[in-house]
Amino acid sequence: MIRARRSVSAVRAALGAALGASLWPAAAAAEPRPLPMSQPFETLVEDKLELEQRVDAVPVRLAPQATPQPTDGVPDRFSLRAELSTELRLGWSDRLELAASIGIRQDASPGTPSLRLAGFGQRARLRLADAGDWPVDVAVQLAVGQLHDGVSAAERVIVSWRSGPLLAVANLEVEQRYGAPSGEWRHAYLPTAGVGYELTPRVSIGAEYWARGRFDRPRPGAVLDDPDDPGGSVFHYAGPAAFVTRGRLWVAAAAHVRLDRIALAAPVGDRFGKLWVRALIGLTL
Repeated sequence: MIRARRSVSAVRAALGAALGASLWPAAAAAEPRPLPMSQPFETLVEDKLELEQRVDAVPVRLAPQATPQPTDGVPDRFSLRAELSTELRLGWSDRLELAASIGIRQDASPGTPSLRLAGFGQRARLRLADAGDWPVDVAVQLAVGQLHDGVSAAERVIVSWRSGPLLAVANLEVEQRYGAPSGEWRHAYLPTAGVGYELTPRVSIGAEYWARGRFDRPRPGAVLDDPDDPGGSVFHYAGPAAFVTRGRLWVAAAAHVRLDRIALAAPVGDRFGKLWVRALIGLTL
């Protein structure tokens, strides 16, 4: 009888270990990312590798096609502006995360190449303390980029607060770029803020706001070759977001509506559009 009980206990222990091993990747596979525009406070644990694919898609309104006899009711034509970025991340330590990325771009204008190299990037994110040590969790991020027409640098402060299933995140990034064709420095800012709610350990939903503008203004007559350059305007977006994870794979997506033109039609050729969709796919290696 005692031997039988020991055998049952051994079987239970083995099943428990197997179950724990199967669930561990889902719990520690990747940093939580319920808000695609906002960088999270969390970093990868030491020696962990993660691959992330980012896709941005923006419908752009095109000029109507010329016809011999103009008619009313000609439907609007739209094209898709997209940018794809692949990033490889490494947990250098339990507080420091390093990453390198490459991006390609598809412009919406019929006269531009379908795909072109956007550039390369490197970044580092450092958590200033462990989660819960301070009233809010704080991290800083530094990034540099080698663009197809110049160079860039960006500094970001990340503030995060979590209470049970509820998460609030705010980012403030400032960016400096130099390159052709204008041959001048550009100084931009990108604030984001949002909340996420964990429905289950695998599914979260949320809402996110972000904006983009410049501290300076472009010179009169300057050519705005960068599709992310807002020029002399400030653009505001907000919308819902969702996050799903399973095992070593996670997906985050959001659809942001442009608030400053919410009641107006999209201008022809406006590269920011009225809708900005972002999807992220992450895989722990």
